[in-house]
Amino acid sequence: WFTFSEKDVWTLFHSFAFDFSVWEIFGALLHGGRLVIVPREVTRSPEEFHA
Repeated sequence: WFTFSEKDVWTLFHSFAFDFSVWEIFGALLHGGRLVIVPREVTRSPEEFHA
């Protein structure tokens, strides 16, 4: 399975209102990782998100 650590970087890609965001937020926080909040405009553009 997965081994998460403080070296991991997580993206908050989904809306706060969407239940999957709980995994994104607390996955990072509970394992000491870094949480990167993706701007809404970038979530609508796969090219920008990949860059």
